[in-house]
Amino acid sequence: MLVEHEARLKSHVDQSIERLTQRMNLTESDYPNIMHVPSQNATPRRGGKSTHTSQYKTGVPTYVRKLVEGTLKGSGGLGNSTLRSGTGIANSWSSVEHNLVRRKQLWVWYDICTMIVIFLYACLMGVNLQVTTLRGSEPPWTNQGELAFCIFFSVDLGIRVLVEQLRFVTGPMKWWNLLDVVLVSLMISSQITQYGLISSMSGLRVLRLLRVLRIMRLAKYFAKWPQFRQIRILVASIGESLKMMIWLMLLAFSVIYVFSLVLTEGVWQSCREDSQREELLCKKFGTLTGSMLTLYQILYSGVLWGELWDEMTAWHWFFQFFYLLYEKENLIQSEIESKEEFVQQMNVVFREFDQNGNGAISWTEFQIALEDQRMHAFLSSLDLDISDAIGLFSVLDSDGTGAIEHSEFLLGCLRLRGGAKAVDMVRVQMEQEWMHQAMLTMRSMMQDLMKVSRAKAFEMQLEPTPSCDGSDIELSDFAKFSSSSQIFPKSSESMGVTGLLSYEYRTNLPSEERAVSLKELKRISSDALLASRHGWDDPRTGRRIESNTLNLYHFSYYHILPKTAPKTGLLLRMEPLKSQLLHWRALCGQQIFQQSDKMTLPSASATILRADMDGDVLTVCVALSQGRFTTHAEDGNIMLGDAPLGKLQSMECLNSFSYKEYLSLTPCKPTWYCSHWWGEPIVSFVNCCQKHAVLRRLNDTMANYWVCGYANRQHELELEIGQDITQSSFYRALHVAEGLLLILDQDATPFSRIWCDYEVYSSITDPDKMLDIVTMVQSKKQSPGAQMLSKSPLPGESAVAKSVREQNFPLSLLLHGLQVCLEDGEATVQKDKDGILFEMASHADLSTTAGQELLQQNLKRANDALHSTFAILAWPQAMKHGRLLDFANHKEQKLSSKARQKVKLPEILAMDDDREVLELSLAHFEETCVDSSVKILAAGLPPNLQDLRLSFEGCNRITDQSLSALGSRFCLGLKRLYLDFIGCSKLTDTGLYAIAGGLPPALEDLELHFAGCPLLTAAGVGFLREQLPSGLQTFTASFKGTGINRNFATLEEFQG
Repeated sequence: MLVEHEARLKSHVDQSIERLTQRMNLTESDYPNIMHVPSQNATPRRGGKSTHTSQYKTGVPTYVRKLVEGTLKGSGGLGNSTLRSGTGIANSWSSVEHNLVRRKQLWVWYDICTMIVIFLYACLMGVNLQVTTLRGSEPPWTNQGELAFCIFFSVDLGIRVLVEQLRFVTGPMKWWNLLDVVLVSLMISSQITQYGLISSMSGLRVLRLLRVLRIMRLAKYFAKWPQFRQIRILVASIGESLKMMIWLMLLAFSVIYVFSLVLTEGVWQSCREDSQREELLCKKFGTLTGSMLTLYQILYSGVLWGELWDEMTAWHWFFQFFYLLYEKENLIQSEIESKEEFVQQMNVVFREFDQNGNGAISWTEFQIALEDQRMHAFLSSLDLDISDAIGLFSVLDSDGTGAIEHSEFLLGCLRLRGGAKAVDMVRVQMEQEWMHQAMLTMRSMMQDLMKVSRAKAFEMQLEPTPSCDGSDIELSDFAKFSSSSQIFPKSSESMGVTGLLSYEYRTNLPSEERAVSLKELKRISSDALLASRHGWDDPRTGRRIESNTLNLYHFSYYHILPKTAPKTGLLLRMEPLKSQLLHWRALCGQQIFQQSDKMTLPSASATILRADMDGDVLTVCVALSQGRFTTHAEDGNIMLGDAPLGKLQSMECLNSFSYKEYLSLTPCKPTWYCSHWWGEPIVSFVNCCQKHAVLRRLNDTMANYWVCGYANRQHELELEIGQDITQSSFYRALHVAEGLLLILDQDATPFSRIWCDYEVYSSITDPDKMLDIVTMVQSKKQSPGAQMLSKSPLPGESAVAKSVREQNFPLSLLLHGLQVCLEDGEATVQKDKDGILFEMASHADLSTTAGQELLQQNLKRANDALHSTFAILAWPQAMKHGRLLDFANHKEQKLSSKARQKVKLPEILAMDDDREVLELSLAHFEETCVDSSVKILAAGLPPNLQDLRLSFEGCNRITDQSLSALGSRFCLGLKRLYLDFIGCSKLTDTGLYAIAGGLPPALEDLELHFAGCPLLTAAGVGFLREQLPSGLQTFTASFKGTGINRNFATLEEFQG
């Protein structure tokens, strides 16, 4: 029953999750997301937790996780489009915007008086109704009171129309103004009716009842003034629930209607035959409308279903079953409504806690929110105990990062709601049992490892090796252990390497639609590992290839090239040696190969299927066995045994296909374009893609990756690449993909390849293109794992989560990115590099001086963009390790002379003259984010910025000197500015003076967060108000926990 109940709940929520996502969508920033940084000593904090696995997600039903994750559509970037001082309801409803017409202070008092009059009118209506119901007639003063209020509201409406003019119907208050017009019109109509101009008594009653709507004007003032902040929290919670209620009512009506048809059918005939029989059932279920009303009452506890069940003993079992089935649906529906309503309410609370809108609640924000006693009462009404603030914060911060993520908050509140349940105690017991079994399994694995090591020694020494108990270890033990290894999945063995698909592989798929899914990548990895178990040697060194070093070069040499060659064979044309002219007819069935001086093994080998002699040209049709034949002189002659057969002049390869076509005939557009080095082990490559898919929340079918080795037809590369780079398969696939996935090996080899550098540059310069960098990290403390950097936060990810995710990324790899130069990149084929440089020169003639100058200018811009991007990515960790001014100072590695040169991140960042957007978060770097670090950052700001977004949340060691340094370095052309100093307790009005005095005149959007800075006073805020640029269009600020203790959502509210 419980399993079925859970399944029904999941089914319902899965069907409605898309609508819930649209309703609960968080406000997204209009700008790209930022680079965030690790938290060092956030308070409070717990250690030893995994940064990617929340304890609350363990055991949480899938539908509940979807319900919570449905609210996390956007990335947790810096800034809000509007700051919510209370809830999702707008904070400022004022339509008074013309300062030249009236003084704002006067209109504040005018609004207060108007609100008081509305409140008195509501009281008058209540007294009037009470007296009327007691005496049977209205009191004599009713008409005079109604007339007085009607005159006052009519004059008020006329004043607003005269003052606001066209903005009365077009401004932000147009809907409230429309409501005022309707309500005043109803009051006037009511007065006219009372004096006999309208004689319809029913119309009079309707108009008089509609007077109640006038009270709705009070909501205007509740939403406008910060003193009613607590009321707005409750109203917003109710408002979010009302949005869902419409769909719930439609669903409930459908269920009630279907069950009413069945139950009415089972009652009405017996009621007609015997009117005295089953009187209660006939009353409740005798008609369709009666049945619907009864079921509706049962749904909302208006009628006890058990009382009706006692009367149903004479009913047919079929109708009894339907009645019980309805009760089960009723319980499921109630559970669904309860969870959805709770998640919606907690989503509103989260927005209230999150002062700066970055998608996470810091300890400072948590303290500020809990200073409100009404928030205590509101959370207590939801069965959440917040008496121990530190304990509650630590529990909700399940991953120990020092900040509460959105999903952590919602899932944590769901789990903490109410008291401990029996299932919680059972879960604790099960976890203890699991830990016990895990310890036993670990002991068994250690024993197996000891056996394997001893078996290996036995194999090497060719003599028996005694075990711990004195018995001999047999090789069968080693074979048994190896057969159960997880390196070779059993599911892959059933696939095999051959015979997977139909005979026809070549399709009409364009190259940009030959991406492989993550599922296919896993299959490729399994096939490669299985095939290599038969014994593959490295073509260059001749050494045996281990499973953990098998790369795409090896796999292509032994598997991809032979499998994707045309079934009819390759045509090789050569000029045979004179010694072979007489024997060409006997070549069929012979093995030939091409030997290169650069390789130990042949660069290609094949079996001759047919041979033909046309004059002095020998043409052979061969079935490729391994490798690739080339016409390059350094690759040598075609060999027949130990004797040379001839020099290869040309090749013809018709109807070859890509490895993607070999795997699947289904078109697949890439979600991500993979830029990588072919020498990266296939296992590591697939692990990086798997890690990327997990972090991006992509399943095996949604994660589609374009990999050149699998997408291109390897025997027709000249056709795939072409003469124009913009028409190549690489360029088209990168243009279609949503983002670039750069996979780095331990030596960052892709940075030395011009194709990879060009691909990274293209993704950096495209604001709509995402960039993720993944690598496998070898650690002494833990097993190898993939680490990822991203240009912007992942969907639903906050600053702290991004910081924790990226804190173990190797800095040595970023150093290579900081020193990369496009023109120094290598290419397998020189004409590929020439084509990229030709594209970089905007198709100018590179043989001319003007073309070379243009190329150098564009290369400098490209290199500066690459270097500044990697400088931003490296900045948080560089600051943490004190390497901002000498990033290459890494004693643990042997660096080249170029790498040992001082790499100063501020200089690299400042050299990017074309950078217009800079987004960086140093939040929660309490120990290393000090005044000197901020001064270094200020000195490195690019000169032509238009959008600057910086976060220093929780950095309580910075002082007014940091603000002075930043205020003196703002660019004159800056249009958008976001600064977050929440929890920086040492800041005073002096720092605010420096920021205000440095605001550039061209500024259009300004967002400041100083919540939790207790030394700020009204004087500093007043100076900021006076220094705001005249062209400023939007303004948002949070000053909770300061001397003024309030937030501002609009420019009008701040200047009022």
